[in-house]
Formats: sequence, structure tokens, C-alpha cells
Amino acid sequence: MAFCRCRSVFAIVLAISQLNKGWASPEQSQKQRGVDINGNCEPIMQDGKEVPQKMTYRIDGKRSYGKRGKGSFPVQKKACEIEDGSMSPSLVPGQPMDCADIQARGANVSSGVYAIYPGKHTNVYCDMETDGGNWTVFQRRTDGSENFNRNWSDYKTGFGSISSEHWLGNDIIHQLSNQRNYELRVDLEGFKGNTLYANYDTFRIDNETLGYLLTVSGYSGNTGDTLWYHNGRTFLTPDMNSQCARDYRVGWWYGPAGHCFTAASFDINCKPLNQPGGISWISVVTHRLKKSEMKLRPVPDYPINSNN
Repeated sequence: MAFCRCRSVFAIVLAISQLNKGWASPEQSQKQRGVDINGNCEPIMQDGKEVPQKMTYRIDGKRSYGKRGKGSFPVQKKACEIEDGSMSPSLVPGQPMDCADIQARGANVSSGVYAIYPGKHTNVYCDMETDGGNWTVFQRRTDGSENFNRNWSDYKTGFGSISSEHWLGNDIIHQLSNQRNYELRVDLEGFKGNTLYANYDTFRIDNETLGYLLTVSGYSGNTGDTLWYHNGRTFLTPDMNSQCARDYRVGWWYGPAGHCFTAASFDINCKPLNQPGGISWISVVTHRLKKSEMKLRPVPDYPINSNN
């Protein structure tokens, strides 16, 4: 009997050690976009009717479970696709899904506020200039006028002025980042006019049920890779049981208490910019910043809708 208990304890310890090494259990492999907590496809409604979907399985080459080597197995991640094979289409036929769709309509489209339809009517700020444009902005700090010390509900639905400081809302960011494959760009500006940027080839967040879990990878730029530590983290806000969110007084994909960030991490939603400890990006050198902007656009392998 004692031997059985020891084997059970050993199995638990082994499972925890595997998770700490970035491995995943078969149950964890179900965490994939478009899949609810019960492992079923989240319903997509169009014109009052549910859109037919099918469940598919994709191999995650970076994660596995079991023993290393011959005894390990790759994680199979569930994904939901509509019957024609395209992921999460705009629920308003003929309408733009993101700013890339809008820019595809004409070369002279300027940056500004536009309406898009990633599941519902949403006003967003489109950056049509930076690195070729096509960017849908979901975070912006410019003058410290907006309070980012908000609760879960505010970060879920969004707050601020779309043409100025704002957080677009985690529900919309989830919808946006899962309808195509997207890249992320972060633009930063210091008080002396110095500019920095970071690009990530892959960016998306899961739904609320999965805590808006962050997936981000493929860094390039001149800031240093400051998001690697937050990859795979769930979103936390000051009204939750999170010491990090309470200490920094903003919502973010924090690490555990005492390890909110690493030496190469950043706090882009932090205190008003005119206060000590305002937003900063820490890589090799610490930069105090007055402006920040986070935005996404489809990666080149996804066609842009130019027929609207």
C-alpha cells in the first residue's frame, strides 16, 4: 500500500517537473483557440444561425508529454474550423475584419479611426504608415491621461479613447488575433525622442475561459526580447488574487508573485507617464518612455480581403 502511495506521489512530482520544463499533459493540449472549457467548438452565429464547424487536431512541435526521448509524445492541440476551412471569419459578410482589410481597399487610406467587424461592430485605430501599415492598434499610451488601474471587467470590454490612450478590450483582442495568423508590433518612444520597436511573428490570446492566455514568439527589433517570459501566461488584473497586478496596479500577463517580470521584461501599462516608475521597457538598458503602442496585422500567408 505504501508502495502505491509512493508511486502516486512520484507521478505527481514528475508531472509538475514536466510542466516546469515546458512540457504539457494531454489535458493541457486541449487549450486552443475556438475550443471551450469542455473541449467543444465555441458557437459562431451568423444571420441568427450557427455556422457549421469541425474539430481538427494540430501537432505542437515545441511541447510534449511523457518521458523525454522515445517515451515522449507530441501535444495535439484542438482547433475549430468552419466547413470551408477558414478560421473564424468575420461574422458580417462583406465587412472588414481588421485594418489590413481596410487598407487593401485603396493605397491612399490614411491612419485614423475605422469600423471593423471581428464578430461585431468595433471602432479601432488603424496605423496605415508604420512598416507598410495594415496595423490594428489595441493599446496606446501617449500622455498619461487614461487610468490603466482597472479591474477584470474593464480590461475585458476595453476602456479609454480609441483616438488617444486606450486598451481595446481582451474580448476583441481575442477575436481579432484568432481570425487569422497575426504578428505583433510594439512601438516605443522615449522622452528624448529616441524610438524603439519590437516585432513578433506570432501573436494571439485565448478566450476568457482560458484567462486570455498569451501566445507570442519570433522576436526581431531593437528593444531586446522582453515578452518571452510572458508567453504562456494568463492575464491578471488588480482586483484578482495577484500580488503582481496589485503591486503594479495594471492588468498584464504577469508571472508568479515575486517573479512578475524578469531582468529582460517590461511594464507597458504601468503608472501615468508623468510619474516616477512610469512605463518602461527593460532590456540591456532601461528606457523611460512617454509613448507606447501595441498593434497586430495578418502575416503574409493570409490573403487580405480587397473585394469589399
